[in-house]
Parts: sequence; C-alpha cells; structure tokens
Amino acid sequence: MRKLLLRQRVRTWMLLIAAFAIFLWSGMLGVRFLQAYLLATKGAREAQLWREIAARRPGTDPAMEAFQIRCAAWCDELAEIYGQAMWRPWVPLPTPPPAPGSEQMRLLHPDG
Repeated sequence: MRKLLLRQRVRTWMLLIAAFAIFLWSGMLGVRFLQAYLLATKGAREAQLWREIAARRPGTDPAMEAFQIRCAAWCDELAEIYGQAMWRPWVPLPTPPPAPGSEQMRLLHPDG
C-alpha cells in the first residue's frame, strides 16, 4: 500500500513540473510574439513614412527620391520578416538585410 502512494506522488510531481514547464515555455513564446508584433508594426509604419516623405516633393532630387523608395522597400521587407516571425515564435529570426546606404557609409568610414 505504501508503494502505491509513493508512485502516485511521483506522478503528481511529474505532472506539476511538466505543467510548470509548459507554462514557462508559453510565456516565453508570448514575449517573442509580442516583440515580433511590435517590430513588424514599426517596420510597416516606417515604410509608410518613407513613402510619404518621397511623395512630398516628387522630381526635385531623383537620387534622394530613389533612396527614399529603397528605404520604404527595406522597411517593408523587415515588416514581412517580423510578421512571419510573429506567427512562428519558436523559429530563430533570419539575419535582416542591410539598410540602404549602409555600404556607402561603411566605405566612407571604414574604422566604424
């Protein structure tokens, strides 16, 4: 009789520990979901701002307008990456693409 009670207690502890682990894991996934959601909305908002900036004075400086459109496309790409990560928080995030103009800045300032 004593052996049966001990087995039930071990099972109870195992179930409690498993439930606690699932609770912690779901909390971490919730935090990653929220972070990806915030980054996706920020990227979409910034893409919209870059488009508005490019539309304010069209044709004045074609190089600047092209840069602003590249910035909007880059922000859209980031929003898409984080939007996909939002629904799969257990998958690691891919490396984001380099920002427009970062290569030119690296060439101008090679020491960092």
